[in-house]
Amino acid sequence: MDLAKIQYFLEAARLNNFTEAARKCHIAQTTMTKYISQLEKELGCRLFCREHRGVSLTAEGRRFYEGMKKICQEYQDLRGSLRLKQRKGLYLGIAMQEYIEARWLRRFEEDFPECKMYFSFHDIEALGESLGNGALDGFLFSDAQAMDLPFTCQRLFAIRQSFICSQALLDQYRTVGAVIAHLPFLTKSNSQDYVVKMRRTCGQVFGQPFEESRLCYSLSEQFLLLSLSQGFAILPMPEGDVYPGLSVISLDDDFTEYAVLAYRPDSMTEELRKFLSLFSGMPEFAESDATEDAGRSQPLQGRQVFPEDEG
Repeated sequence: MDLAKIQYFLEAARLNNFTEAARKCHIAQTTMTKYISQLEKELGCRLFCREHRGVSLTAEGRRFYEGMKKICQEYQDLRGSLRLKQRKGLYLGIAMQEYIEARWLRRFEEDFPECKMYFSFHDIEALGESLGNGALDGFLFSDAQAMDLPFTCQRLFAIRQSFICSQALLDQYRTVGAVIAHLPFLTKSNSQDYVVKMRRTCGQVFGQPFEESRLCYSLSEQFLLLSLSQGFAILPMPEGDVYPGLSVISLDDDFTEYAVLAYRPDSMTEELRKFLSLFSGMPEFAESDATEDAGRSQPLQGRQVFPEDEG
C-alpha cells in the first residue's frame, strides 16, 4: 500500500465525490476511480457505495477511513519531529503578498546572529501543509486573510494602512468618501468578515460604505485595476507620490491590520522561541515597527529562501 496515494482515498471519503477528490489531488478522475478499485481489491471489501450523485462510505470504508486518518497523522507527526532534529535555523513562511521588511526581522538577526532565517513564500493552504509536516516552524499572514487551519495563532504587530486610488478618480470625485460611494473595493482578501469590517469602517470614518467589492488574485492585478481607475484599495503603502498616477492617503487606527504568526506548540523549536521572545511584553515595539517600516521592500541581508523556492 502506497501511503502517499492513500490521500486519494482520504479525499474521496471526505468529499463523497470521486471527481471533486481527483481535482483536489490534481489527478484525472479515471485515475482516482482506478486507484479506489485497486484498493478495494487489495483489502477484499467495498469501501464506497456508488450513488447517482456521488459516493458514500460503507461500514468497512468508514472503519478504514478512521484508521488510516490516524495512521497518516502519526506518520506526519513522526516525520516532522525527525526533520526538526536534523535542521538548524528558523524556517518561516510568508503569506502576505505585499510583504514588507519590518524591524522585528532585523532585530532577530541582530539579537541572534548565530540563527539563520529561511523564508518560503506561498499561500496559506500550502504553508499550512508545510507547517503540518514539519518543514516550517511557523508562517506569517495578515488577519485580513481567512485562515481555517488547526494551528495556534498569535498576533505580533500592527500594519498601518493607506487608502489608494488613481489621482484621476480623486480629481473627478474630489473626496475619498465620494470615491468610495461610486467605485468597488479592490481586495485580495478571501475573508468575508474582513470585507464586512472594511465596509462598516468606511461608513464610520468617511460617512459612506462601499456598495461593491471585487476579489483580486494578485497584487499586480490590484495595481492594474487601480491605475485604470476601476476601484480603490486599502494597502500598507506609505503616503506620498512614489506611485505614478496613484493617490496614497494614510489611514487611522480603525483600518489597521495585524501580522499573525501561526505555529504548532507541540513542535516548538528553540529558534521559534527566540523569535517569539522579541514580542513578549513589548506592544510599543510592535506598534512602532508597523509605523516606521510600512511600505519598505528591501531584501533581507544574508538570508535564504528554501531551495524549492529559488528561481
